[in-house]
Amino acid sequence: MNSDIINTFRQSYDETDIAALISQPRFLVAVDAASLGCCTLEQMAKLAFEGPPYVPYGLDPMAFARLVYEVIRRIQVGDIKVEPTLKTKYSKFYTKQSFDPN
Repeated sequence: MNSDIINTFRQSYDETDIAALISQPRFLVAVDAASLGCCTLEQMAKLAFEGPPYVPYGLDPMAFARLVYEVIRRIQVGDIKVEPTLKTKYSKFYTKQSFDPN
């Protein structure tokens, strides 16, 4: 057994991780909704992945959070576009999410 389990995770994401995630429409729309304040990161992950959050293989959870913030930044500056058809298809994501403590 690895006694240094924390060091088995990657501490940073790369462009491949970003490309893989933004190719998933639910992820892209959920991150866009989070960028607009419609949900928290936890709620965003639930919306995006319909279950436990998907983290790219071997990626540390904090690196995943930084990846999400980078995608938010790229959406806000226009480097990543969220098509209006996706916003329509996933319109429920843009409704302010309520907090579910369970």
